[in-house]
Amino acid sequence: MWHGTEIAGLAAAEQISRDLGTYDAVLALEKPLVDPLCAGCREIIAGSDLLRNLHSRGVPTAGIDYTDIVSRCDGLVVPPENGALPTSTVVTLPGPDPSPCVHHWALPHDGSARDAVLTALPGSGM
Repeated sequence: MWHGTEIAGLAAAEQISRDLGTYDAVLALEKPLVDPLCAGCREIIAGSDLLRNLHSRGVPTAGIDYTDIVSRCDGLVVPPENGALPTSTVVTLPGPDPSPCVHHWALPHDGSARDAVLTALPGSGM
């Protein structure tokens, strides 16, 4: 999720809050409600402090070949293109065959996703 998600318009709402100067106040109210349920949820929103920090440090890391597995109907990574880097090898699911759509939480259990991971690993024999 290199560029975060825009699910439910949260990234746009967060940016408006930053522009208005209310971000810190909203965050102070949000943290005690959200963090006990999902401490990392805020960090996957496009434009989050974590993602800004990572990109300012230089993501992706030079010299590493990346393979990004992207599902057209991910449901969590919105839009799906936010799951890939411009310099990575991108495997888009479902592929050209008539396979069913693969949602985000099903990716670790999907045979096509598993095959793409094994193919990307050096020395995997795939």
